[in-house]
Amino acid sequence: MYTTYNIEHYLVMGQKIEKRGAEFKKIGEQYGPFMTPAEAAKALHIKSVGKVNEILKENIKSVQGYTFWYESKKTYKFEIPHMETKKEENNVRKHSKETLKQNLVDVGFDVVHIGELKGTATRVTVKCCQVDCEDHCERAYKEFMTDYALPLCKVCIEIFRAHERKMNKTKWLHEVRPDLEVYYKPEHNGHIPFTKIRKGSKEKIFLTCTQCQYVQTVQDATTPNKYTTKKRNGRFSSNFTCSRCNSLLVKFPHIAAEWDEEKNGPLTQNISFGSHQQYWWKCANGHSWKTWIDKRTISKARCLRCFLNERESFAGKLMKEAIRELFPQHRVKVEAMVPGAMYRNDCVVELANGHTLVFEMQGSYWHYTDRKLMEMDGRTTHKDIEKFKANRAAGNLVFLVNEYDFNFGTVDVTKAIMKHAVEHIWQYVQAQNFTVACDVAYNQEKCEQTMRTKQAYYIEQFNERYDQTLPQRLDRTTMKYVTFQHRYEIYEQAATYM
Repeated sequence: MYTTYNIEHYLVMGQKIEKRGAEFKKIGEQYGPFMTPAEAAKALHIKSVGKVNEILKENIKSVQGYTFWYESKKTYKFEIPHMETKKEENNVRKHSKETLKQNLVDVGFDVVHIGELKGTATRVTVKCCQVDCEDHCERAYKEFMTDYALPLCKVCIEIFRAHERKMNKTKWLHEVRPDLEVYYKPEHNGHIPFTKIRKGSKEKIFLTCTQCQYVQTVQDATTPNKYTTKKRNGRFSSNFTCSRCNSLLVKFPHIAAEWDEEKNGPLTQNISFGSHQQYWWKCANGHSWKTWIDKRTISKARCLRCFLNERESFAGKLMKEAIRELFPQHRVKVEAMVPGAMYRNDCVVELANGHTLVFEMQGSYWHYTDRKLMEMDGRTTHKDIEKFKANRAAGNLVFLVNEYDFNFGTVDVTKAIMKHAVEHIWQYVQAQNFTVACDVAYNQEKCEQTMRTKQAYYIEQFNERYDQTLPQRLDRTTMKYVTFQHRYEIYEQAATYM
């Protein structure tokens, strides 16, 4: 369960010092013993721990009127838990405080407290694994069990690291990272043999891929110092990876095909598929957007506009087709941005008389959920309200076509029914002579009539006009959408714009 270390460590003593002639004399009482230079510096209010270390190395005489020296040795016993031996049993996906505690106890932790449950990010307090220490160590559960962080308090971890530094006396790269030798060629590194490269060197070495024979450039080469530096989990900070074999072109050719060469320049083989740099992309439908490479390759991000179009409801697609057929002489735009705002309109008709009509398909998936609510100026509002205001500021007339207006789910919406709905709106606008806020009044009247009659608005109009008997009674679930819209007044109030 434990790996035991018995570490001999020198204690630090401190005392005031003053200069008498050419010599320095210690005066007053002695301070200590301290376990570490950092503890000594903190106790005597010395700002620089580094200078305390320099005094102990006999490089300088004093700091802030104090001198320090090593005195007697003390043996400390450390019992390091075997974190790497623990395997998650029964594929636990959702931890409880009991499972977290049991896993820690099983590998040798002395658990003091389990904090607020946040999965593997739960903060855990354990006893310091230096046997005689009564201090505690607090970290996330993941840091202990996955990253192998040592359960040591701030003082004891300095003692343990000092011991590790003394034990690690190797100075050559081949002693620490023999696995890199297969990639190392002296002719690409000034004809210096691999056995003569120091592990702490900060001069870059150029390694060669054994698969494609690509030689690293200054941009992707790394220093021996980085190759030999370890993380808290004991693994090396850097490993050799061929940037060409791991390039975006090689690993993800289908994503590389959407590279926008006009805005980015040509795509080279040195651009990694895991890069966190932003670039421009252009999909097969001609939509252009900017995002990070790793968002595309790792998080599987894609063109948002294409994604939204795919998720668009059948009714929404029918509405756009109907509008194109009914307004052949006018400019029709889909997914058009609202001027001066970060909102998109479903369908926009720019009329020859200078007016702009906006048609919004209000579907249950995108519009009638709490994710559309947001806090603004200390109040809860709906995103569609702010979108409506932005259109109003641009002079657009917005008409809301709701899925429940067609008793969605009970009746199959046809193009004939959808064209009737758009024609009904167009006739209303003409009858109102494009009066300011006529769209607000229309949306409000339609919503309130649906609330009162519990009938599908456009189905009711269609039945009356064409003598049809399509079902129009709305069920409870659909009425919840109507109530939701009415509660947040997504249609706004006509009086606001009169």
